[in-house]
Amino acid sequence: MAMSKIKPMKITRLPLEKKAKAAIAITLLVIITMWLGTIYYHSMLSDSNLLLLPLIYTAVIAFVLLVIRFRYPLLERYPYMVNLPSFVYRLGMQKNAAVHGKVITKIFTVWCVAMLYLSIIYAGVVYIVFSPSGANSSPTLLLPFILVMLALLIVTVFAIYRSIYRSIAVR
Repeated sequence: MAMSKIKPMKITRLPLEKKAKAAIAITLLVIITMWLGTIYYHSMLSDSNLLLLPLIYTAVIAFVLLVIRFRYPLLERYPYMVNLPSFVYRLGMQKNAAVHGKVITKIFTVWCVAMLYLSIIYAGVVYIVFSPSGANSSPTLLLPFILVMLALLIVTVFAIYRSIYRSIAVR
């Protein structure tokens, strides 16, 4: 059985939304703050494993930023990366390449917002675990902090996806 070649999507390339750019900027500030805190606490704790966590996290964020940066070439070549069935179905009904570009830009705004939330969670965990004031209360602060931030992340992501879906459904 011969493999059929995937036909590239036609997408109007649009810049990231202001919300996405703001989320990226704040994420970078959080990462810089996290690194400064890690370096500061590393000198106090002299634990070489402490540097491994922010290094791994920074690498993950760098990968996500590369995907966001090259979203159009990736999606044009691999359209199945937008694996949200309802969006794909609704986009398939649209013949306008500009609509495709707008929806894809909004989907990657969600990635930027999720990246920001995850950065804040990670920076908070680093602070709670390694700072003297956070370490004294880490059992009582850590779990509620993570749960509240994850709940906010989920609510925010679904709210943005809902607005995207509604904007497609109206067309």
